Amino acid sequence: MKMDRININSCKLFKAELISDTNRAMWTLPSLFGDMLLEAEKLFGERDTSWTILGIHLSSVGPFIRFQGPGKFPYNKQIIIELSLVGNIYQACWQLAHETIHCLAPEERCNAIYLEEGIATYYQNLYMFERIGLDTQHWNEGKYLKARDLVKPLMEHDRCFLKGIRPKGTLFRDINPQDIRNILPSLSEKHISDLYAKFNEE
Repeated sequence: MKMDRININSCKLFKAELISDTNRAMWTLPSLFGDMLLEAEKLFGERDTSWTILGIHLSSVGPFIRFQGPGKFPYNKQIIIELSLVGNIYQACWQLAHETIHCLAPEERCNAIYLEEGIATYYQNLYMFERIGLDTQHWNEGKYLKARDLVKPLMEHDRCFLKGIRPKGTLFRDINPQDIRNILPSLSEKHISDLYAKFNEE
């Protein structure tokens, strides 16, 4: 089931303006994030609602999920989505769609695995193509290409494959590898191993 197309040509980053003769506001990054999260939960299962998403920042250090509060993980279970300062709304949406997946089950960056990064990378391109009408696959590079290609056979087999094996809020690294094998038995053991390798240790 594909996503319906939306028009963000007059989208503002944060300032909402009502469209003439309607009671509907133009798209903004926060409202687009709500849409991205809804579509992501349809595909990959519900997010861990014990985490509070405080909002979106534009900065020189994004994109990533920033954990808010003192102490050690999971801190106060509050997160902020950091996006890099970008030249247009499309790049901002592309980044935001990727970070949306990390909001399903927030995880310290050092523990993220290729499965999670692959889903995030695949989803950002899927959302941009089906919902926005823009092909962004050529925007990915480096390890993100590898991560995307690792999940591609699973997504092409069944784009909702995770929903049945990922209970609400489950971390991606806690998904049973045998469940992945059962979904697509043709995957090699090396492929499965690569999916569960830590993304930031290469």
